[in-house]
Amino acid sequence: MAEVATLMETEERVVNAEMLDMPESLKNHIIQEENGKDIVLVMNKKIGKTDLNKNDNRLLIAWGNVRDYNFLNQEEKSILNSKKGANKGIEVSVIPPSLESNVKLKLKKWNTGYCLTDKWHSLVVNNQENGLEIGVTVKLYSFRNNSSE
Repeated sequence: MAEVATLMETEERVVNAEMLDMPESLKNHIIQEENGKDIVLVMNKKIGKTDLNKNDNRLLIAWGNVRDYNFLNQEEKSILNSKKGANKGIEVSVIPPSLESNVKLKLKKWNTGYCLTDKWHSLVVNNQENGLEIGVTVKLYSFRNNSSE
């Protein structure tokens, strides 16, 4: 049976019902500091060894972990579906669990799913305040700002 996500208006922003499980500090940061809207739960997964491996330098968002494919707009999907775009990726701003300043990473499309790459290890994993270790469950959310980024 397919899951049905209910939508509700919160502070003039459309919010996915699953987003309500989001930590209050993150929700406030997205809405107040980032002018975020259209918040979507993209992934819920346990961190594995390769997600923390310096040589792999990526967070895999496996197809089986993707909760909502509509986190990308049509233009972004087209870029990632092209061979050149899939290799190059698109730049995304990532708010790490510590809520420190945003980090710029690349979102790429692989045969096994999407990946966050380029400095994943040095900017996110290496920061002990993010608390990433094998077996920790992480949730990845997507949102748009006023510039639709």
